[in-house]
Amino acid sequence: MFEKEIKFISDFCLNKISKAGSFLTFEKLKGIEIHPAILKYISAGMDFQIFKDRQVLLQKSAFDYSGSEISKYFRMIALEIKKSKRISENEINDLISQAVTFNFNYITRPNETIVDFIFKESDSLSPEEMAMILDYPYYYNYLRQILSSYMGKKQLLTLEKKELEFLLNKIDSELFSVKLNELIDNALETMADFFNIGAVLRSQIPPQAIDLYLKEKNLNDHLSRLQNALAQSPKIKYEIDEIKKIIYTVVPTEEQKTAASESELTSTEDESLKETKTVDVSEDLKPGINTIVKENLLPDSPTISETEEIELDDFEITNPNANETINLSDEIKIEEDTETFPLNVEELQESSQEKSIDEITSHKKSDKDILSFLSNREIEKIIGSIFNEDKEDFATTIETISECKTYEKATEILKSLYTTYNVNPYSRDAILLTNAVAKYFTIA
Repeated sequence: MFEKEIKFISDFCLNKISKAGSFLTFEKLKGIEIHPAILKYISAGMDFQIFKDRQVLLQKSAFDYSGSEISKYFRMIALEIKKSKRISENEINDLISQAVTFNFNYITRPNETIVDFIFKESDSLSPEEMAMILDYPYYYNYLRQILSSYMGKKQLLTLEKKELEFLLNKIDSELFSVKLNELIDNALETMADFFNIGAVLRSQIPPQAIDLYLKEKNLNDHLSRLQNALAQSPKIKYEIDEIKKIIYTVVPTEEQKTAASESELTSTEDESLKETKTVDVSEDLKPGINTIVKENLLPDSPTISETEEIELDDFEITNPNANETINLSDEIKIEEDTETFPLNVEELQESSQEKSIDEITSHKKSDKDILSFLSNREIEKIIGSIFNEDKEDFATTIETISECKTYEKATEILKSLYTTYNVNPYSRDAILLTNAVAKYFTIA
């Protein structure tokens, strides 16, 4: 499915690249205005290869390559490799085709695609490998945020395929119960953004795309309305507004129309009876307004407790190109009996007003500095847990990230940092630092 669309976008990208020569570096590729979703896939692929090479060195070498000073050089080496690695024309062709195919699949069937992609070679994965692979997707960033928070809290040694499948289904169950239309709208905008690369019209998508999405999310009512409309008026592409009107408009069935008509007649008869007869209803027989019905609709899982919850507060559903942001501010929590860890954006904003540490924040250049999104206590914890108490390296790294022109460039430095210091990217302090950098580039 989507073979023609995939080929069109791949050819469009390759045509842009063909003028740059037979060999390219990633840095040069970034200057050719390739779609960020494709660039992100290629960048993540290179990072993962470097990560695997370093793991071999750390495990098999007779020398000890750990320590903060050595780690600095590993980080520099990783950045230089990405700058100097020459990618041949054949490699570029393969990478572009893989990136486009992956994004088509991921956008329409995010859960199925990410599970298959992560576990294509093994049924279990380490947190470090999971962190690297989760960096491939450009869209539906809220999934990565939630999974990162979950893995950071659980401190898992490995993640099993069945556990991830269960977790993704549970996330869908919680999110779609309160943010149904927002999530569908975001998916539609995402499809329009990527499917129309190189196209003149940017607001049309093939109906098969949203059909696949609705099927994966088990949104049968919306799916039925879409399929009925397609049967009556088949088109190759639909405007997004057309699809929204179709799937959000509830058309009453003949039975419902008949029932409504009979109800109207009954109401008329009741009105006439009111003039001659009044019926008092005892308070004891009135239904309880505040009655709460709680059901557990999720299947059993051997690895995730039914009592634990995943914190979805303060995560955002974002389409980077369409500027559509949805705050998951509702209290949907999947928390353990032990202490929970929310990524509290409001808390980060409040903490930005606190007095900063002199020796660390003396280089602040504006209220939108990265450190303005971290409290003193959080900065101290980050220096201790991530930088091994090396305040100079912390200050240098923050300054380097601040000078980056794009968020993508900043994330490359963060990933190299976590790999160098052997830090779990899903740990509490790593997520705090990553969120501060994201806020800096979003607001700045």
